[in-house]
Amino acid sequence: MQRRAGSEAPEAGAARPDLGTAEGGEGGVPGTWRFAPRASINRREGYRSHLLDATNGRRRGPEAGTEPVVCVRVGLALHEGDGRGAPGTQGALEPHRIEPEEHEGDGPGAPGTSRDFISLTGLNLRFTKVTDLGLKEMRSLSKLTVLDLGRTKVTDAGLQELRGLTNLTTWISAPHEVTDAGLKELSGLANLTELNLRFTKVTYLGLKELKGLTNLTSLDLFGTSTTDASLAELKGLTNLTELNLSDTKVTDAGLQELTGLANLASLDLRFTKVTDAGLQKLKGLSNLAVLDLFGTSVTDAGLKELGRLSKLTVLDLGSTKVTGTGLKELTGLANLTSLHLRLTAVTDAGLKELSGLANLTSLDLFGTPVSDTDLKELKKLSKLTSLRLGRTAVTDVGIKEL
Repeated sequence: MQRRAGSEAPEAGAARPDLGTAEGGEGGVPGTWRFAPRASINRREGYRSHLLDATNGRRRGPEAGTEPVVCVRVGLALHEGDGRGAPGTQGALEPHRIEPEEHEGDGPGAPGTSRDFISLTGLNLRFTKVTDLGLKEMRSLSKLTVLDLGRTKVTDAGLQELRGLTNLTTWISAPHEVTDAGLKELSGLANLTELNLRFTKVTYLGLKELKGLTNLTSLDLFGTSTTDASLAELKGLTNLTELNLSDTKVTDAGLQELTGLANLASLDLRFTKVTDAGLQKLKGLSNLAVLDLFGTSVTDAGLKELGRLSKLTVLDLGSTKVTGTGLKELTGLANLTSLHLRLTAVTDAGLKELSGLANLTSLDLFGTPVSDTDLKELKKLSKLTSLRLGRTAVTDVGIKEL
């Protein structure tokens, strides 16, 4: 809702041409597109931003001066899912197309055909009216590694046109109309490392088609009908480091299927039916660094299980049944840098339990019963750089303690 692993094509660690910029108003410029970065399953921490200078096709930042990257955007600068223009991008609601620089050896092709773009490595078509017919024109884009078809008119039938794009490594967003049949068309894209299927119509039957995509490191199933049975189909994807299961039908029983994913570093379980019992199944995921439990039924008792995940750096317990009493179970998480407790029953007394989290840099107490009483306990968190106290009972008196 931040990044990370490479693939076999192109070489691991090679820069990839993400087709977005920082969020509007924070580095975006009028006319640029915006898509939700898949940097991390945790939607607040570690977002990556591999920026391209879209006007000339050259990388910016550490990769500056390397081989030119050709990219095309044919989309709208809209926030994902809400239909609003990105802040600071007035006039960005007009479709844009940026012509690539000419490259010798691109091969023949009549002006206006996809052959003119044969060097494309990244293509963003989000929020366009592209249909299955348009995908037929993409067959010649054999160098394509990054593709975004979010909010297009593409269906399962159109995805068969992409079978030959075997260099694809990053699928930023799939059309929402995609079903299990569509996933079958993607099963041959063996170099895929990142696959975003959020809000699609795929079921456990479709996930069976992913078994051959053993290079996958990131899989986003947010808002799909994924069930406990579906997770059994993921056992063979042992290279997975990021898995988003938020707003799915997953329960405690399904988490048992994840025990073999030893490389998992980021797990999003927001708005699932996971309880304390389910957290016991996670104790074997020793590499877990980011865990999002927002909106689950986790209580203080379940926090005992999290105390064993020593590599956790980001933990979201917002809108759970956790209270200040349970926070003592987190004192052993020495690597924790970000803790979200908004909309919980954590009180002043609970703040004392946080004093041992010496590496904490971000603390979210929005909407909690916290008041001035023990705010002074936060003084011990010397590395704290971000503190949310909105909608609490804190007054001027408490501010003095900061």
